[in-house]
Amino acid sequence: MAEYRKSELISGTFILVSIAVFGLFAFKVGGFDPFGALRGRSVSFRAFFTDVKTLDVGAKVTVGGRAVGTCTGLSFTSRPTAEGNRVRQIVRVDFELYDATLTIDLDTAYVALAQDGFLGPHHLRLDPGTWPKGETPPALFEAGFKQGQVIKTRTGTGLEGVLETVQPMLGNLSSLIAKIDNQVLSTSNLDTTDKLLQELTEASTSLRELLDRKQPTGIWSSLVEPVQKLVTNLDASIEEVKGQFVGVTLVRANELLSKGNGLVDSANKTVADLDSLIADNHPRVTATLDNLIAVTGDLKKQLADIESAVTGVVDDNRAELAESIRRLRRTMFQAELAMRKIRANPAYLLFGDSEPDLEEKTMDLSGIRRSGRARPYEQRDEKDK
Repeated sequence: MAEYRKSELISGTFILVSIAVFGLFAFKVGGFDPFGALRGRSVSFRAFFTDVKTLDVGAKVTVGGRAVGTCTGLSFTSRPTAEGNRVRQIVRVDFELYDATLTIDLDTAYVALAQDGFLGPHHLRLDPGTWPKGETPPALFEAGFKQGQVIKTRTGTGLEGVLETVQPMLGNLSSLIAKIDNQVLSTSNLDTTDKLLQELTEASTSLRELLDRKQPTGIWSSLVEPVQKLVTNLDASIEEVKGQFVGVTLVRANELLSKGNGLVDSANKTVADLDSLIADNHPRVTATLDNLIAVTGDLKKQLADIESAVTGVVDDNRAELAESIRRLRRTMFQAELAMRKIRANPAYLLFGDSEPDLEEKTMDLSGIRRSGRARPYEQRDEKDK
């Protein structure tokens, strides 16, 4: 008897559980939430979509991935188009929110379709909107929302929206790749590019050999080293000219000036003696003045000799010094100009330069300028006077 009752209890329990599971499944399919009455208060809203995908009654409404409500109804309705002169049929979605901590700003809030994974059903994703910093709207049940208020919608969510957005971009990218393949990556262009790269490689190798210091035919050995030697020789020549000028001409001029200063000192002393003689004895003044005149004449003669000697020294060497300095400055200028041209364009070494020399001076047959120095020596006819 006890075993018979035990088997009946097990069978009855299984039947009751099966009925409960079947009932829950039926409520789910039918869109009825059997636990909705247990949640307490809720606020209903509505939104309008042109396409609801796989959205169904009973689908969840989420904010940031958290369920805050459910979809309570789907129905067709007619609304005017954006132009205002046409009407189209769209889907009205009714849903209710039951989370008391939710805060919504109806001016900026919107609802959109979302999907759980690639194959999951669609549901509603609610964005509660934004509000100014420092101001927080009241909670859902404290805001005084009317039942059935409309919330704006946004489309293009879920996998289908992503595919619809990406598909035109993929088409444009495919056409662009085809154009590049046909026009840029053609066989002729690839051959031309290959030849160009080979020529650039050969040119780079030749330029590297040309700039190598160890190559006897390179720029360094054929041009830079001779220019360095030339500059060194020019420096030595300048030092030599400077030494000769300072050591000979200036020393001689200093000696002559020293003699002139001595004569001036003697004249000053003579004048002082004259003052004393005039004070002492008037008759002796006349004789002293005569001596002073004689001494002054000798002084003038000696100063004239000094002046002629200094002038002769300077006149004798002025032309050569001027010509040497001019050629030296011209040589250094041409060397600096050549180095700048090579630095700016190394091809100058291979092809030369047709730029004229703007500072070239007129020369005579002996290679000497026609002005600024003494004329070349010519045989004088004995008959000429």
